[in-house]
Amino acid sequence: MKKLDILNEQLSEKKLLKVIAGLGNFDKNKVKNIVTAAISGNAKSVDIAADEELIKWAAAHENLVVFVSALEPAILAKASEYGADVLEIGNFDVIYAKGGTVTKEQVLNWTRELYSLVKDSSIICTTIPCLLPMDEQISLATQLQAVGAGILQIENLGAGKEDYYFECARQIVSAVEIPTILSGRLNSDNINKALKTGVNGVGVGKAINSLENLDNMVTTVKSLVAEIKQNILVK
Repeated sequence: MKKLDILNEQLSEKKLLKVIAGLGNFDKNKVKNIVTAAISGNAKSVDIAADEELIKWAAAHENLVVFVSALEPAILAKASEYGADVLEIGNFDVIYAKGGTVTKEQVLNWTRELYSLVKDSSIICTTIPCLLPMDEQISLATQLQAVGAGILQIENLGAGKEDYYFECARQIVSAVEIPTILSGRLNSDNINKALKTGVNGVGVGKAINSLENLDNMVTTVKSLVAEIKQNILVK
């Protein structure tokens, strides 16, 4: 099965689990362990930083869909040449951690620029900044769909505001026709609630990449895959 077929199947059946290594994670051994855990745990996609060696290594796994995240369109366009399946504008938590923000105009401009570089040769996934008011997130979602994004990533990064961010996800899912992924602060405790927003998939980072032991990573991935499958069965 071709990678695009795998991605489309995962999204259409609303069972995508994207294992996130981290936009700023260039520790090759660590990233390779995370990718290995994803494969061993039967997750079908990973999200890694824009490093040529890591992209080529991950892309060589024929049944694994490789998302590559960065904030610079030119870097993402290059990642496509190295074998990235999905070019992701995000994750913005690295900006938030430094006290920064991301504007609606920045996200639109990055997406337009990336689309101008790759056209329809690559799938673009754009992150919607969770710090925007809900109505602006919804408006941005529809605009991103119009300028070339093929997938949208919705953030859940606010401690104590999970219900609000999940409601943002519900509203965005209803407003667009392209697939959506909900990422940020997701784990076995809230993944079912996240899936009930109607998104096509979830991105899980810290719950997996913070573990030091490969076996524990694999166990966690397997558990999350099983919970996603169970969520589908009970619908």
